[in-house]
Amino acid sequence: MPSSPADTIKYLSDYNINCTVIIVGVAESLGDLVRNHESLRRLLTCIPLQRMRDDEFSELIESRLDRASLEIEGPAKLKILRLSRGLPFYVHTIAKLGCLAAARSASRRIGVAQVNAAIEQVIDELRQTFCDGVTNMLAGSRGSIFPEVVLASALADADDDGYFSAKSVAAPLSRMLRRQMKPASFQRHLADLASDERGRLLVRRGQPGSHRFRFRDALTQPYVIMDSLCRGLIDEAEALRRPGIDITAHATAPEGDWTYGSARPANMV
Repeated sequence: MPSSPADTIKYLSDYNINCTVIIVGVAESLGDLVRNHESLRRLLTCIPLQRMRDDEFSELIESRLDRASLEIEGPAKLKILRLSRGLPFYVHTIAKLGCLAAARSASRRIGVAQVNAAIEQVIDELRQTFCDGVTNMLAGSRGSIFPEVVLASALADADDDGYFSAKSVAAPLSRMLRRQMKPASFQRHLADLASDERGRLLVRRGQPGSHRFRFRDALTQPYVIMDSLCRGLIDEAEALRRPGIDITAHATAPEGDWTYGSARPANMV
């Protein structure tokens, strides 16, 4: 009998056995998923799973609430959709905890207050499991802009695969530091975040000068945004901003327009 999944697939193909094999895995490409078994690539069809859209999540939430005879306020639902960043885990978890919060208050209506309580509970649970390193990174140390670079990376506009450029990090980072930040001033920080020394928080690809980055664990991006929102490091308008909208022009707004609670003096690097 075949001794590995790859050998099993080859066996089924060689003997023309009529069946369908579904391989579930996470990788940058099909080649990475079946590394050292290049001959399998011609036997497989890759089905990429993109992040879900707001309308898909909205339908999901409404259909489940209807079964429980519950309803949700528009702002509360919008907050769940935007903060989840297209990831079903957060939509399911926050919506479920919001329902439980409403039930505890003997209400059939889920509002922003219940969603806020659900978000805080999600953050507490994740902080105690796999996000300790991320939380420590966000806490940072005096004189370091690593916390701001991590948060700006989470807020940066990204492509469908979650990759973002240093240029897209510059706008949110500039707003947080209250000064114009060029990619050259924090490229080293992004590179360090993709290194083993910093826990490989980010994945880097591309050639020098045109590197693109994404969070190694997709769940990290919404966690960073929600944790920062709960701690008052960013305001709700920034946290709920729809990804893809370019607001770089606001990076040089007057100091009175800044709403961040953790902006650092301009001499910190």
